Amino acid sequence: MSTRVEVEILGRRLALRSEEPPERVEAAAKLVRERIEEMQKAALTAGTDRLLILVALDLAAEVLDLREGKDAERARLLEALDALASQAEGLIRAPLR
Repeated sequence: MSTRVEVEILGRRLALRSEEPPERVEAAAKLVRERIEEMQKAALTAGTDRLLILVALDLAAEVLDLREGKDAERARLLEALDALASQAEGLIRAPLR
């Protein structure tokens, strides 16, 4: 069930409907506001559109980094499972004493 949540970004109040809990939507809005503030300090003359694009690109890069990290972790886990399976096969084939 979607819930109505109001957030404020760049002085504009936005009424949103989301399947996410309101706390999560508000936390996302807070993150966007924080990134906007960071970008405003770094890009002194950026207009609103440019500022929002910079924030979107920054957040997208962070998402990509997290995805790549998960892929690397998944690969490490698969390697460990393969090694464990090989050890188990070796134990199965070993003669009983």
